[in-house]
Amino acid sequence: MGRRRSHERRDLPPNLYIRNNGYYCYRDPRTGKEFGLGRDRRIAITEAIQANIELFSGHKHKPLTARINSDNSVTLHSWLDRYEKILASRGIKQKTLINYMSKIKAIRRGLPD
Repeated sequence: MGRRRSHERRDLPPNLYIRNNGYYCYRDPRTGKEFGLGRDRRIAITEAIQANIELFSGHKHKPLTARINSDNSVTLHSWLDRYEKILASRGIKQKTLINYMSKIKAIRRGLPD
């Protein structure tokens, strides 16, 4: 059987923890550093919710429609052109370079742009 779960922690927002003595701490999910918030539950929950909103709304996640409609996407053939230049600048022996180029040509023939 599993242990009985405490009802004290059930309503806490993410990254807010209560210590044994009733002291609330907020843990920054990026660094793991804890910040004390005191013993007042209502204030601790309010501050933790505000911190979570600021932290999670700040990351650079674009909606799917914005990613689909963006013009800065790289096509396969343009990336293969760039990769050919990278291979040429590496100083690879001629036979190895010929093998790589033949594989790139096969990819170009097999997959449309």
